[in-house]
Amino acid sequence: QVILTSSSELVAFAGAGGYNASGFAMTYVAEWSAVNASTAPAKGGKPMFVTGFGFDTLSTAYACRFFWNASSAWVDTPATILSRTLLRCPSPTLDSARGVSLAVVDKDGPLLTRDGQLPPQHLIHVFQGWDRRVDTSLYFTADRDIRLDIVGYGFSGSGYLCTFTGISSHLSETVSASRLSPTVLRCTIPAWGKTKPFDQLLLTLTQNVTNSVDAVAFTDGGLDPRPVFPSNCAATKCLISILPTTDTLSVTQGSNEGGTVITVHGHGFAPDSTFHRCLFWTGNASSVGDSVGVAGPGWESGGVSVGVVFQNGSQHVLSEVAKTKVIDSRTLECISPPWPYAAPATVSMQVTNTVNTLQYTFADNQYWVSKIPATARAKGGETVVVVGKGFILDAGDYQCRFVSLDGNWSANASATVLSSSLLSCILPPFTLPAQTLSMDVIWGGSPLERTGDPGEALLQLLQGWDSIEGVGDAPLNLSSVDAPSLMLVAYGLSEVKGYVCAFSRGFSEEMDTPGEVLNATRIRCPSPQWGTAYPSGPHAGGGSLTLVE
Repeated sequence: QVILTSSSELVAFAGAGGYNASGFAMTYVAEWSAVNASTAPAKGGKPMFVTGFGFDTLSTAYACRFFWNASSAWVDTPATILSRTLLRCPSPTLDSARGVSLAVVDKDGPLLTRDGQLPPQHLIHVFQGWDRRVDTSLYFTADRDIRLDIVGYGFSGSGYLCTFTGISSHLSETVSASRLSPTVLRCTIPAWGKTKPFDQLLLTLTQNVTNSVDAVAFTDGGLDPRPVFPSNCAATKCLISILPTTDTLSVTQGSNEGGTVITVHGHGFAPDSTFHRCLFWTGNASSVGDSVGVAGPGWESGGVSVGVVFQNGSQHVLSEVAKTKVIDSRTLECISPPWPYAAPATVSMQVTNTVNTLQYTFADNQYWVSKIPATARAKGGETVVVVGKGFILDAGDYQCRFVSLDGNWSANASATVLSSSLLSCILPPFTLPAQTLSMDVIWGGSPLERTGDPGEALLQLLQGWDSIEGVGDAPLNLSSVDAPSLMLVAYGLSEVKGYVCAFSRGFSEEMDTPGEVLNATRIRCPSPQWGTAYPSGPHAGGGSLTLVE
């Protein structure tokens, strides 16, 4: 009731019913003045904060009313009273983007006035958008079409486009998208690797409308648009990873010595040749090559590492990284590496940074070319290094065989494979006269093929002697006239040749005796009657013995 007073006098008021009263009934109506947002997603749920005056904090009947189509249609969302001056209500879920007007309805149904004015409306743009793709695969292969269903809201009409843009290459492709429902679009991108290198692609959506192309907002599960940047895109949302594939090889077999140029056909190869290498492996054995020859222009070393591991069990041997040459996104070439294991061998072959493997066979093609050194002492113990191709690491059945030119004598020595192109063997002691021998490399009981100069297969044995039998390092004292003969420990001596034992002291004193060859490793030297020609003692210098043929 409102009581009107003038000074101290009460003025009576007759109500509509004609009776006298001291006042009349009236209601205070709340008003609103502002809204914090002017945009909202069509999926709804964005908080709308409305400021005003006189909101009834005990009421739960306030609502926000959203009008469209000239106020002929609307939808209400319940409001939560936060204080007498603030309420909150969610934006509505709509099936398409549109402009709507917001008004506030009080608990008794009528629209609240806005700053005392009617119509009490606030314009809000309800936009369409998308949050993610349905397929949560982390990777897609470059050789296949990719069909993506995109989850969003407010989709309506036609003219939708999906644009895929490579982060590294900056290449892009735009395809039409079909609208399956107000919340799902579908677009199919043709196999990316047919014409483009593999990449990570950013997905953006647009819609062709009258005289313009409008962006479809990306909200990433939220309520406000976000830029489509790599940092904003999770792997299963607006980011798509394309991986290259290999399909076929131009040749599927080559020598185990390596050096075969292989053309690899596939999809999505990178233009940078350093990104791809050719890897061959089976079980624990792997080889990344090429260590054969020097590639020509356009060939690049596959990476910046110092080498590649040839692995078999716990053994590791470094080799050169592969050389590859990318022709285009569908074709590259690589040079097969040496295969330093048992052959023939059918192995797995993969181009690094691709997702599938192919098969390749290394054929047995071992041979040797030369050896070092060309001469060696007949007593043995020296190392001979053999240069060739296709030698098998860890194989224990290699031997070096040495044969006399008349074929009447031979000896074998175990060989150790150092790499696919080197092996070594330790010469055995030869109990025969110095001569020229023929050498073979034996594997599995059979001689390997040898190429090159025939002289490289010859080894010249050298003769010599090392010590006096039964005499240590102490000085040898001999009688000047009646000393015993000396037995020399030698190698490579011939019983049909004559040898002279030359005893000397200084530059002018010398006496010779005829040597008696007992066999290839022993010769007897009679002691001279030194005292008949020269004084005894060391005064003219220590004596020495030389064997002369």
